[in-house]
Amino acid sequence: MFKKMLLVLLGSVFLIVTQVQAQRCGIDAYTQYKISQDPKYAVRLTEAEHAIQEWLDANHIDTRSGGDTYTIPVVVHVIWKTATQNISDAQVMSQIDILNEDFQRMNADTVNTPAGFKPVAGSLPVQFCLAQRDPDDEPTNGIERRETTVTTFGLDDQMKFYASGGLDQWDPTRYFNIWVCNISGGILGYGEFPTGTVSDTYGVVIDYQYFGDQGTATPPYDLGRTATHELGHCFNLRHIWGDDGSSCGGSDLVDDTPNQGSENYGCPGYPKYDACSPSGDGVMFMNYMDYTDDDCMNMFTEGQADRMWSAIESFYPELLTSDACEPFILLALDAGVTDISQPVGQDCDGSVTPVVTIRNWGANVLNSVTINYSIDGGSPNTYNWSGSLASLATANVTLPAVTAGDGIHVMEIYTSEPNGSTDMNTMNDSGETTFSVFNTGVSVPVEEGFEAAAFPPAGWSVNNSGAAYGWERTLEASSLGDASVWVNNYDYNDPGAEDDLLSIPVDLAGMSGPLVTFDVAYASFKQGVVERTDALEVLVVTSCDGIATSVYYKEGDDLDTRTPTAFAFTPSSSQWRTDSIDLSSFIGEDYVSVVFRSINGYGNNLYLDNINISDGLANAIGDELRNAASVYPNPANTELVIEWKGTAATGTIQLTDLAGRTIWAGQVIGSNNEIIRISTAQLPAGIYTLLYVAEGGSVMSEQISVQH
Repeated sequence: MFKKMLLVLLGSVFLIVTQVQAQRCGIDAYTQYKISQDPKYAVRLTEAEHAIQEWLDANHIDTRSGGDTYTIPVVVHVIWKTATQNISDAQVMSQIDILNEDFQRMNADTVNTPAGFKPVAGSLPVQFCLAQRDPDDEPTNGIERRETTVTTFGLDDQMKFYASGGLDQWDPTRYFNIWVCNISGGILGYGEFPTGTVSDTYGVVIDYQYFGDQGTATPPYDLGRTATHELGHCFNLRHIWGDDGSSCGGSDLVDDTPNQGSENYGCPGYPKYDACSPSGDGVMFMNYMDYTDDDCMNMFTEGQADRMWSAIESFYPELLTSDACEPFILLALDAGVTDISQPVGQDCDGSVTPVVTIRNWGANVLNSVTINYSIDGGSPNTYNWSGSLASLATANVTLPAVTAGDGIHVMEIYTSEPNGSTDMNTMNDSGETTFSVFNTGVSVPVEEGFEAAAFPPAGWSVNNSGAAYGWERTLEASSLGDASVWVNNYDYNDPGAEDDLLSIPVDLAGMSGPLVTFDVAYASFKQGVVERTDALEVLVVTSCDGIATSVYYKEGDDLDTRTPTAFAFTPSSSQWRTDSIDLSSFIGEDYVSVVFRSINGYGNNLYLDNINISDGLANAIGDELRNAASVYPNPANTELVIEWKGTAATGTIQLTDLAGRTIWAGQVIGSNNEIIRISTAQLPAGIYTLLYVAEGGSVMSEQISVQH
């Protein structure tokens, strides 16, 4: 059954627990729990449903009819307190076999599908397998076990974290995660609907008594269909009756499932009629997304298969190309570089001490290896490492220091001659890192629009608090050109976390009016009474390892470039603002790095573009702006007028105070003899900066005096 509707409101049927029902599945209560913990979850579900419908409209079944079968690696986390709960490997394997049979419609009980429903029976081209490589690329059987002190787990995901007695999720873009444990309240299991955000709780949880078809599997839920049902939820299937409390008005958002009033239990006789389907084939009680006994279930529909495939391709497509099920083959001698922790970013004195992590990928113990390292393609230095490194073990090696001059450099490090012999696999031997050395800064102007694919740009660096989020380049939005940088604060839930983007150091010696300008776009998060905001701080560092001085801070309304929203913010071309900061107090410093710091408040996305560091205020002395436009009166009383002489280049113009706060901002549209009027009647008397930034990046400014 399907109604053409998108689930926009929190009150939509798929989010509501509408009746008291048996605890075969905990997804309704779990979804309510997720929303209570994070109001953004409801918004993400709505956005995910839009994405699914767009995918289905564009693709439908043809995209999965090519005959290929895709492998999805699975890790099963077994968490046990009693020996009985520590289910066997064989029981785990039986569940994997059942999933493959059910999803590919190779289950023996397809013969029980009524003739009226067989034409719409569907399958997915997926093969589940227990992972053979763990997240560290070491061999595994795909089963992880932990003895816990926790007697029972609820719907609050505690089994998914080691700190609360469970086991941490493996990378959900590489593995499908299943947790098996003792669930309280008689719940057989629960899944998590996918969203556009990679979730650290994504996967299914199954009670140990209802997993697989042997060992502890307990009738009438002893054929592994609980996991089949819950994986359906993880792939965005709803309950077949639409969770509508028997009103016949709900929907599972699938065309080829009949309307159904409520869930079924046991194993009804066919045909089974209700008020929603009172004739024909009746309700599809044998569907995996109903609540009947395991031996009564035997089918998904083609529409459900389409919906599941759309969810995998839309939200976790990496699962289809993961290498985690590829057998791990060890060669006898195979050493390589896995990480270079130093040098990175900016080095302060030019004496570079590399730190590299080597790994023994071979089957034999590694007793020696040559480590080669060079700067900018020069002659390599060599270091002969010796020790005893077991198969798949790693070692951090500090190499002798080398000297690098001012500038931006690339260091390559590679291994050779493990145990004095030929390396049997050279594909993993090498790595490289980019770093910079600046005892003095580069000359201004510096203009950065992040158009080049490399990030951070040469000479720039990032210092992100965590691996998952921080400053990144994006092509989703820009003030000018195709790219910008952003921090995904919408999904980044770590209030107080600071992520820094550091400019290439510049030399302000001899400057008369240094200035930094940048385009910013931001919208606070707001849903009902819940409002969250992040902050942007700009700091200046005057030596490589010096103390930062704050020169700009905005949050909330001061930072917003549009009204707050409940949805993830992507700015349009009109939702950017140009801000400027006077750097005159740093004149004479020959090393100045501007730091753009995002301070997380779990609010919304923050974007920067077109960062320009120049001697911009010197243009006021050079009369550059006055040559392009008449700016009068100066001093101003109630109004300031800018009258262009001819046609100005399209750009932005703003009035800022001495603290860098934007008092007024507007657009220059580029018409002939354009006139812009700025009211100054309510401004405190004082000195202001009138700043014009053309789209090409040129900056002109003039000091304005306001007197009353």
